[in-house]
Amino acid sequence: MHELGHYQEGFLLPTQAPTMHLVMTTRLLSLNTAELQEVLQAELAENPALELVEERRCPQCGRLLSRLPCPHCQDSFSTVEVYELPQYTGASYRDADDNDDDWYAFEAAPVSLAEYAWRQLAPDLAEAERAIGRALVERLDEHGLLCEHPAEIAAYLNCPLHEVLAVLHKLHQVEPVGVGATDIQECLLIQLRHLQELGQGHDTALRLVAEAWDALCRANFDEAAAVLDCEEGDILEAVAFIQDNTYPRPADTHWSSARHPERPPERLREPDIMIYKEEDPDRLVVEIYAPSPTWLRVNPEYREMARSARAAANGDGPPAWARLADEAELFIKSLAQRNQTMRVIMNRLVEAQREFILMGDRHLKPMTRAELAIEVGVHESTVSRAVSRKNVALPNGRVVPLSIFFDRSLSVRDQVKEIIENECADAPLSDGQIAVLLSEQGVEVARRTVAKYRTTLGILPAQLRHKHSTAA
Repeated sequence: MHELGHYQEGFLLPTQAPTMHLVMTTRLLSLNTAELQEVLQAELAENPALELVEERRCPQCGRLLSRLPCPHCQDSFSTVEVYELPQYTGASYRDADDNDDDWYAFEAAPVSLAEYAWRQLAPDLAEAERAIGRALVERLDEHGLLCEHPAEIAAYLNCPLHEVLAVLHKLHQVEPVGVGATDIQECLLIQLRHLQELGQGHDTALRLVAEAWDALCRANFDEAAAVLDCEEGDILEAVAFIQDNTYPRPADTHWSSARHPERPPERLREPDIMIYKEEDPDRLVVEIYAPSPTWLRVNPEYREMARSARAAANGDGPPAWARLADEAELFIKSLAQRNQTMRVIMNRLVEAQREFILMGDRHLKPMTRAELAIEVGVHESTVSRAVSRKNVALPNGRVVPLSIFFDRSLSVRDQVKEIIENECADAPLSDGQIAVLLSEQGVEVARRTVAKYRTTLGILPAQLRHKHSTAA
């Protein structure tokens, strides 16, 4: 296991007075790849003492490299290899062009919304479902909504409606959240259920959209309160939550629109970390997309000028410009600790969740941020910052939040899904019956918990599943 070395103490003692180094490191650790790249560009533009070094060095041992991976460090890894790469490009370090002078500033190639959704959806589809999946993503409008009713798509493809609905449910799981919804109400429901799955939901907001949609559209809050049997204040709070946390046209917040040229172009969410299998089946490779401190240095001439200015100050304090060298050195040091912390955390996380990464949701091992923090020797808040708002691409092509590694309910939800998929279509299982089957498999959950997981998965209750089966 890697060690954090001489930078570790700032994370081990959360009660100590925060230093500028600790404050900056903490800030950098909480940023995702795009935000970190913006901060780096801003620092380079504002601080003349900080400059890029046009050479490649291993972020771990500092040796000069012709290309990644570092032969020396590669030999020191066992089952997990962890590398830093400049920025997500859709390809691994093994495909990089060694002669590219702009190797530190790769940009991702533009991709259409339909293709972006398809890349996430395809790995979860059986061969027989792929034609349906393609038809669905090709019918997404510029806002990410499905412009045809599923029944029309089923008729066009000459296949049962329930097969289209099954693939459509899988489409609802991809980014941006809400893509593939047939209308705004369904889009908001998908997003609110997704927030509940992340532990950030709002029950009244979900009920308001599901049960009092007409009143909400007319802003008749008295009527909505009567429908939900609650106070008008609760409705206003739910409305504020919906306005702050959902978006009725999912693609608009991720994708620039030809109809709105005044909007700045935005890039779809991309992975901050990629995990894939090596040629050696026992080895996994982890690529962390982050600027490396070995690409940066304090300009030697500027450093010497600052030193001379301090010597000439005679105790009066150096000029403000002389402190820029110290700020550049602080930034490099903080970036080094940030990246080292990410490497240590990802190394242990991948080792612990190897089966989940390779075999799917069923094999996720229960793990908390506090347990991981103890194992790698940092504070729990450090782990929380390291995993927040970051996405990881798994070997099967799925791009998921890094926080999913700590989702204790994921394995049980997968079992619920499998039980329902294998049930008799003419006699769907109730939530209570599913709870009994789970108990027989050694998983003790209450009936209401099964109902919650089923709702999160977008699966109808037993009586409605029976009606859909009969209609199909």
